Amino acid sequence: MTDNAHRTQNGKEEGYQADAVDVRKVWAMVGVLLLTLMVCCGVIAWLIHSLQAQHAAFSPPMSDLERERLLPPEPRLEVMPRLDGIRYRQQAQQQLNSYGWVTPQQGIAHIPLKEAQQLILQRGWPQPYAGQTGARDGP
Repeated sequence: MTDNAHRTQNGKEEGYQADAVDVRKVWAMVGVLLLTLMVCCGVIAWLIHSLQAQHAAFSPPMSDLERERLLPPEPRLEVMPRLDGIRYRQQAQQQLNSYGWVTPQQGIAHIPLKEAQQLILQRGWPQPYAGQTGARDGP
């Protein structure tokens, strides 16, 4: 007697039998399931196609304004933030390392950063003009 069988009251063995599984029936069931799945997918694809065609038939044609690519409302996100950051840093470095006018009417100019640091070391901090407002005593 095997481990998976036991005797009943009438003396017959019952339990798992390796030859009780019909392989053809199992494969037939798998085939039926696959066929059903393919039919369902086909019906869904046909429904989607027909509904899109129906929607297109009832939709009015787009105007020129609708076809035109419109910009999103403000604030707009940066498309390439890394490149924008690199460009900003290059512009800042150029301004820090060059001569130029801040306000030509008042005669205020900017000079390269290294030169400005040397001038402050030589001359000390400049005193504010008497007419300037916003200067504070102390921190």
